[in-house]
Amino acid sequence: MFATHFTRLSLTCLSPREHQRTSGGEWFTVRHSVWPHTAFRTAEQVHEWLSERGLSLAGSIPGERGTFRTIGIVGEYFTAIHRDVDAFQALETMHMIAVKSNGEYTLGMVTEDETGVRTVHYMNPDDRAGLFPWPSSNDRSFRQEVASVDEQRKDVQAYIQRQLRRASGYAAKFAAETVSAEPPRWEAPTDDAFATRFARCAKVPGHPLYPLIRALFEHTYAETIAAARTAATD
Repeated sequence: MFATHFTRLSLTCLSPREHQRTSGGEWFTVRHSVWPHTAFRTAEQVHEWLSERGLSLAGSIPGERGTFRTIGIVGEYFTAIHRDVDAFQALETMHMIAVKSNGEYTLGMVTEDETGVRTVHYMNPDDRAGLFPWPSSNDRSFRQEVASVDEQRKDVQAYIQRQLRRASGYAAKFAAETVSAEPPRWEAPTDDAFATRFARCAKVPGHPLYPLIRALFEHTYAETIAAARTAATD
């Protein structure tokens, strides 16, 4: 895993002249110190990117597009590039996002440490082949390329929503058979417990989905879990 720490971030709202010089029609650029970091076409994309990483703006984006302004970004974050698919899929996270890497969108996992600083994890381009096979964005004309990238992002987001729905359903099933049962009983959400509980499901979840099921179970049923664990010790 290769990790990079990003601090001293700033957002620049471009003037029309600067906008014309961009390669992708962007109106907003982000810098890490003096180095280019990323760019966006809309203010909505800027706010989404900030929110995903636990960042915020020190000022407001001008209401009129094309008004030049530089705004400090409050906060810091890390990226972590993985080469081990198993380690990547084992990350305990409920926060999955679409991440642009090597000109293409792929799946990103967001974790948060005890201080609130977030890390965006994603697979190294050479090692994710076949894992998230989105079409290449580097094709044809500028407009087709932009459309293709947007479609990739929608594909990744749709994949994330499907995974969250699937994991939520399995978390609910595990809860119904343990902490939400009558009488409630505590059972640790281990891989072995999942394998036993889900063995007779019409569609048995794969091992890579276990970390997300566990995270959703522990988050969604926190109060019920606490009650069941207390009852088990009485």
